[in-house]
Amino acid sequence: MATSNLMMQSGSFNPTLQPFLDDNINVLKIKTRVLQEQLDQAVVLTQILSSKLSLSQYFNIMCKFYASYAQVEKRVLNFESKIDLVHAAPYKTRLPSLEFELSDIANKLQLKLPIPQPKYLVMGEGSILEKYWGIRYALDCFSQTAVMVLPKIEHTLGYEYNLSMAFWRKLIEVDADWLRTSTTINSLPIEHIERSELVHCAQETFILISENMAGRPSGV
Repeated sequence: MATSNLMMQSGSFNPTLQPFLDDNINVLKIKTRVLQEQLDQAVVLTQILSSKLSLSQYFNIMCKFYASYAQVEKRVLNFESKIDLVHAAPYKTRLPSLEFELSDIANKLQLKLPIPQPKYLVMGEGSILEKYWGIRYALDCFSQTAVMVLPKIEHTLGYEYNLSMAFWRKLIEVDADWLRTSTTINSLPIEHIERSELVHCAQETFILISENMAGRPSGV
């Protein structure tokens, strides 16, 4: 999910390839690093990648993720209809893959599909373009972890329960768009980036997902 620790563990993180300090992407990385690491430690590393993860535990974690993701993706697609993507690839929906995976597991566990009430993303006034790319930056960071996460979950649960792992496979597919995404974000003419909606919305997305998945009250 979050990229900081997981990318370094998977060998895909190369500091020599990072942008210059004044690049928009690099500012986003700096401003969201702590939030990404908190999400790694609280949910990804200790729960999803646990060798003791059960199918019901995984189902519960992904239902909590769905509560965040469903509303955030709808917001992204709404914003996308109002902006010029320039040379970036359109956002490829992950929601059907996530819904299919949850339904598949619910059938195996003979459960109804409990989706927790989501906490909502806080949106200030400002540029829709910056809001869109801030949220998309956070969501597209998730795709970069799938290459490492998928084989580990597949080993723990996938083979035993014959799971589709549709959501993680979709993330691997959409990860190919990351270069065009980061190039477009770097091209945005933002004068005060550290106080911009670009940074704010990326931070809010990480916070929202972390709070929902960890089951914490908003703001805690």
